[in-house]
Amino acid sequence: MKNVFSCIHKTATGLNGVAAGIIFILMILTAANVLLRKLTGISITGMTEISELMMIILVFFALAQAEIMNRHVSVSLLTDRLTSGARKYLAVITSLANALFYALITAAAIVYGFSLRSAGDVSMDLQIPKYPFAYVIACGAAVLSFVFFKKTLASIKDEKSL
Repeated sequence: MKNVFSCIHKTATGLNGVAAGIIFILMILTAANVLLRKLTGISITGMTEISELMMIILVFFALAQAEIMNRHVSVSLLTDRLTSGARKYLAVITSLANALFYALITAAAIVYGFSLRSAGDVSMDLQIPKYPFAYVIACGAAVLSFVFFKKTLASIKDEKSL
């Protein structure tokens, strides 16, 4: 079981690296678009589409690593006042609910990807197929679901999460 979660951790780190590369490319494209507009008065065709599609990759590939590093927003106003046993119980319930929620998102994104592919849905200007981005959502949500499942098991065993 430890090898499976080690693989998930490496996958999350790799996906986060891809997300970092995407944000760098997005920065270069945005700067080039702004410069091109200022200097020549024309802009890169489909830049809005490119940005939107790249943001899907960026967000969903970075989610699991952010959870591993405990970088997501949390509100501890109420949980700080609970006993340690109640906090542990709440952590198990919350992590399990999140794992199941993101597993459902994964399944829904896969089904949606199949429907986009069969419909031949493409973006407006650049005619980029949309279905691969539904699979990106599914991939990111699946890895995040496994991370939450690991946190659930860690909370049950009373270990430090990831």
